[in-house]
Amino acid sequence: MRLFFIVHLLWGFSSIISIASLKINYNHKRDLRLGNGKENNSLSEKSSKNISFKNKLKEFRRLIRPKSILPTVFLCGAGGFIMNPSIYNLIHSKKFITSTVSTILILSSSMVINDIYDVKIDRINNPGRPIASGRVKIYEAILLYVLLIGSAESLSLRFLPTMQQLIINFIIFLTGIYTPFLKRVPLFKNIACAWIVSLTLFFSGTTSSQNLIVIENKNFGILSIAMSLVFYGSLSNEILLDIRDYDGDKANKICTIPVIFGKKFSLLCASIITNLNIMSNSLALMYITDSVFGLLLAVICSPISFNLFKLKNNDYSENEISKVVDETNTPLFLMLLYLCAISLLRNSSKITFFI
Repeated sequence: MRLFFIVHLLWGFSSIISIASLKINYNHKRDLRLGNGKENNSLSEKSSKNISFKNKLKEFRRLIRPKSILPTVFLCGAGGFIMNPSIYNLIHSKKFITSTVSTILILSSSMVINDIYDVKIDRINNPGRPIASGRVKIYEAILLYVLLIGSAESLSLRFLPTMQQLIINFIIFLTGIYTPFLKRVPLFKNIACAWIVSLTLFFSGTTSSQNLIVIENKNFGILSIAMSLVFYGSLSNEILLDIRDYDGDKANKICTIPVIFGKKFSLLCASIITNLNIMSNSLALMYITDSVFGLLLAVICSPISFNLFKLKNNDYSENEISKVVDETNTPLFLMLLYLCAISLLRNSSKITFFI
């Protein structure tokens, strides 16, 4: 109970910090508009006043970036299925459904808070974004953020046991401090982002597991491999995206690994992380299951290493890096499907795929 209280306190503290920071940020931007940005402010006010309620809802929808919801649902589904390979059990599990909905709400809130803090950059690089264009006011975005976080917390308190509540509060805490604090710290921001993604698998896995102690589940080793592959795969992608944004980050004095150590060193780090990730987890799968399964995992993930090798020969072009990151998602998607299939095979003595 003491740990539970501490985590709730941390969640509340991070939420207060985030909201206070947003308020300060909002007041600062308002002062700038009253001073040097009167023309931009009048345009923003005009666009905000003319927008209908229906269009306002559309802008809120754009603010949460709905394209990220489907991959999140897949991650949750993969984590849940690995630990409990039965579609019937998953769709009838209140805990699993609640964990998935809560994860989507937290993801959406992180998109909102990110747009609030990046409004100055978006006005230059992406002026069509809801807040940057003035179609959504900052205080409206703050209210949406509070609503999303509050809904996730309410669902967890209503339907999840203490252990899962601790996990979701920790995720809320991480996302709450990521944009105002961690995002400015080299490497830590990359690790935090990758950790949140991989933690989604663990969270959904714990809510679907029928074991009281999660590590006693026979497929926990498979889940650990999936988490490791997703964590280091996401970490490598984050470094690649920093290489892509090198010029803008350097101009705005944003400290990232490429800005500090250079593009060549950063690509080397991404390559080492990727190759060690594939080799170590392939060996781990061989140990848990069979050598054939481990070799197949290495084959499925091999395009990721090949794409990184090609990247060096393309002089780190922005388009090529974006292409490599997008193409990384396909092997990771296939890898998760593959591990789900292995989990199903390991439970073949009591398959309940449709019944």
